[in-house]
Amino acid sequence: MSPNPQGDAFPLTRHSVVAAAQGHDLADRSRAMDAITSSYWRPVYKYVRLRWHLEREDAEDFTQEFFSRLLEKDFLAAYDPAKGKLRTFLRTCIDRLFMNQLRDAHRQKRGDAAVHVPLDFEEAEHELAASTQTGSAEDYFEKEWVRTLFALAVERLRTQCQSAGKTTQFAVFERYDLGDEDTRPSYAALAEEFSIAATDVTNYLAFARREFRRCVLAQLRVSRLQSEMQTPDLSGTRYRALSLLGHGGMGTVWLAQDSVLQRPVALKILTAENSSADLAARLMQEAVILARLEHPGIVPVHDAGTLPDGRTFYCMKQVEGQTLDRYAGKLPLQEKLRLFQRITEPLAFAHSRGIIHRDLKPANIMIGAFGEVLIMDWGLAKVMNSSAASSATNRILRQVVGDIGATSAEKQVLTPENATAHGTVLGTPGYMAPEQERGEVNLIDQRTDVFALGSILKYLLQEPSGSLHAEAYSRPLRAICGKAMSPQMSARYGSVLDLAADVGRYLDGLPVSAYRENILERTARLVSRNRVAVVLVLAYLFMRLLFILFSRH
Repeated sequence: MSPNPQGDAFPLTRHSVVAAAQGHDLADRSRAMDAITSSYWRPVYKYVRLRWHLEREDAEDFTQEFFSRLLEKDFLAAYDPAKGKLRTFLRTCIDRLFMNQLRDAHRQKRGDAAVHVPLDFEEAEHELAASTQTGSAEDYFEKEWVRTLFALAVERLRTQCQSAGKTTQFAVFERYDLGDEDTRPSYAALAEEFSIAATDVTNYLAFARREFRRCVLAQLRVSRLQSEMQTPDLSGTRYRALSLLGHGGMGTVWLAQDSVLQRPVALKILTAENSSADLAARLMQEAVILARLEHPGIVPVHDAGTLPDGRTFYCMKQVEGQTLDRYAGKLPLQEKLRLFQRITEPLAFAHSRGIIHRDLKPANIMIGAFGEVLIMDWGLAKVMNSSAASSATNRILRQVVGDIGATSAEKQVLTPENATAHGTVLGTPGYMAPEQERGEVNLIDQRTDVFALGSILKYLLQEPSGSLHAEAYSRPLRAICGKAMSPQMSARYGSVLDLAADVGRYLDGLPVSAYRENILERTARLVSRNRVAVVLVLAYLFMRLLFILFSRH
């Protein structure tokens, strides 16, 4: 970001940058877009690589297309700083663009007429390969954004020092504070290197650190204020917000204290930027569905309604534990498979009640402090219309409309028949069945969740890249995954219980329905299953052989 003709650097606050990006002054617009692009292109590129497992070339094309659209003047018109963070808005736009590309089966090709944004993907790819990222892609996006802002603050300080003729001050700061700790020079060595007095080293570092702190605070000040704006208004309710537990696609989850029952609870609340009628209705539908699914593997709901600030919420049990992607990493194969069987139990219960989850993935499965398995985030659940239990759920959904004082738009969305229009793509890429990706809502049934379970099983079976055991699981397990993830719905397991039963047969040393063994594999399996008996028979035969040999002498 270069200084303007008056010597003042372009303002770094998010609101001023966005305002300038929508202005009529071409120079200001150009500087604003440079500021936004330099802050966010690396997080965007690494986010799509990690979240959707895009190949490198596809991730490059997607990032180029996203920032080409960002350069359009009207792109940021929908952003309202009063409703949330710019990075949350951009991440929502990324997800929407990706979903639209999935639905339309469209990918921008290299050499198209779109504006090309010069981005150093090679360097970003090296950083991604060298990273030890853990957690969700959303968490990594936030961390990468902070790292990028830190780098921008360093460059801003460099520019300021050059403009003010204080390049030596910055060079001392860079050499001492930004260099490798193992080779950090002493003050005396710095004084000799830059031909200055030892006292000047102290003064230069104090100046640079003070200015650097100002650069960082200028970047973070608005973000902090926006975070405070997201704190829910719980005045007049029985709840008191304690801390933010996490955030998802349309809401945040807060740890709160129930002042009546004196217990900690979790509140799922729509974010300010997502407080539209359809999302409010969808969150309320999620609460009603959870309330109907009384199972140890599904989080119970205690309360639901609208907060004084107008945002929809529901109150549920506080769940302590880890998500499946963090919990299962170091478990042995047998324990992973038994854990998978327990995951299928609450899902089979939901299916028996006519509820399809539609967003199963490791991040939506929690393992509690005592090993209990809980399936979370039923916000995309679909209510089927074929069972008596689902009909009862539909009736309750209609009754809730009046109880919560829903608007006419919310009433239309909350009606089960209109919950998801045909052609709408909902779910997580990598775990969505083909019919989901095509938006064929009328085809979705329990086999759609079977596909997602197959993806989760495949995820559990994979070892970390570079491991000696990577991709070493057996052919029967690969066949189970393949059958569960078949592109043709008719070729998949008919139910979650059928899938769980095949995994159980594998654990018990029995043949699985998804794989036809040859004679050698059948023999090896029988020997493995009856290992003790085989050892005893072999020991008996060996002793008989020894007895015959010694008796002849």
